[in-house]
Amino acid sequence: MTKRWTIPALATVMVFTLAGCKYPSWTETGCRQEAVQETVELKKATSALLPESIAARLEARDDCDSGDEGGWLTATADGKTPSGTILEGFAAKGWTRLNLRKDECNVECIAGVTNPWHGKKVEVVVGATQQVQIHEVIIAFAE
Repeated sequence: MTKRWTIPALATVMVFTLAGCKYPSWTETGCRQEAVQETVELKKATSALLPESIAARLEARDDCDSGDEGGWLTATADGKTPSGTILEGFAAKGWTRLNLRKDECNVECIAGVTNPWHGKKVEVVVGATQQVQIHEVIIAFAE
């Protein structure tokens, strides 16, 4: 993983698109169009593998107002829920465990998985937040 995962203080579960927008001359409109497509793809790739309570709360986000990082999805998870429970649907489908350094996340990375999907690599990361009661799950297209 080449980019440091960030976890907002609100402790949301995020799905980041790390590949960024691919436009020769970046525009906010072009980035937003790509971000919408990326979030649709990410939902298709991951929502059925997440616990239903987390999948139901996925929110589309983008970084197009301040950069060209594209789109991701966010949701929150109860901090008492073990990361294995959050990721068990991915493990059951053979996703590969990520070897994350704890400091790659803003507070602390707990666990993650990765898998190819339609020629791209998707990463799912569970991270600790500043609020002990909440975990953040981050799902992203990797570079």
